[in-house]
Amino acid sequence: MEVSQLLKKQIKDDVNYLILDSRKNSAHGDVDFKWYYYNTLRFNKMKPNDIFIYRRPAKGNKERIFYFYGGGVIQHIEKIDDQGNVRARIKMPLNFCLL
Repeated sequence: MEVSQLLKKQIKDDVNYLILDSRKNSAHGDVDFKWYYYNTLRFNKMKPNDIFIYRRPAKGNKERIFYFYGGGVIQHIEKIDDQGNVRARIKMPLNFCLL
């Protein structure tokens, strides 16, 4: 099954399309294609079934250029603490480097 066919099954009227910045050595605990951590007090637009693309910021690599390297769909979001920290579980991960 093609990626476009898989994504069409996920698309609903209220789905958001997002770009998530991720670094190789994240102090936040991010695990590419598995978990994405963020704070709802600062960023609170993500919800289950939203579709995203990963972006590696220019500061995060030697070449000093940003690039897109994968994506996926948000499966669910778990509250971590009372300070607004949450983690989003990723489903249907897609690594562009493996295509």
